[in-house]
Amino acid sequence: MKVKIKAELDDEAFKTGDFIQELGKIQEEYFDKLMAKVEKEKWVEGMTKIEIRDWLFDYCFNGRGNDEAGFEDTFSESINKCPKYEVE
Repeated sequence: MKVKIKAELDDEAFKTGDFIQELGKIQEEYFDKLMAKVEKEKWVEGMTKIEIRDWLFDYCFNGRGNDEAGFEDTFSESINKCPKYEVE
């Protein structure tokens, strides 16, 4: 099967890919700053650093779901729903 692709698409796809990669770096920077602040301010006690990072990552990147209206729960509420933890 022969496929014809115009060079303009290659150029635009390349630019779009670069932009998406840059956005990923910015997301990581924001998340790393948040994690550093969580640790410095000791905002969470009773969880390991890995648990905090995993939960916070999931909350920040997946907490909104498909709803553009916003997050359904606060971070504390989402942790409290897990039977393993009891938020004070």
